[in-house]
Amino acid sequence: MALPVVLNGPEPEGDQSFGPAAAGPDNAGVSPETYEEWRRSTLGSITEALENEVVFGLSGPLENRRLLDVGCGDGAYRVEAAHRGATISGVDISLPILNAPRHRVTDNGVDADLHLDDAETLPFDDAAFDVVTAITTPCFLQDPSRAVNEMARVLTPCGRLILGEIGRQ
Repeated sequence: MALPVVLNGPEPEGDQSFGPAAAGPDNAGVSPETYEEWRRSTLGSITEALENEVVFGLSGPLENRRLLDVGCGDGAYRVEAAHRGATISGVDISLPILNAPRHRVTDNGVDADLHLDDAETLPFDDAAFDVVTAITTPCFLQDPSRAVNEMARVLTPCGRLILGEIGRQ
């Protein structure tokens, strides 16, 4: 089963090899294959387990909750959130990144509403999500404050916003 990808934003320009990073001048050029290779490494699998523990501990119970993953990358959080009972939507600015995880999500029986769009202008109604995550995304955005305001806009009152930042020099 193919997952839908909604092309709402402007046609991406330039190097689109790393999700939200493609929008910034410091694009590291990480490809979907590099993501996958990292997750298969010992350090990558340990890091992923720790990140899942923290992110989903902060998310609270997800059964019957609507979750938006901003800068959704290669699908790791979508799979985990779906296994915890959430309805998933994801946004990324990179079509290769959105297309790459199809085997990850479909092999795990996960469905998601995916959007090729910018984190700074989210294509959703106000208060559309119970939980919004943006993990290793804000540091790659041209205007992270605007993106966080957008995330807050689409979050329900008393919803949870989880930001994971790796920093940028």
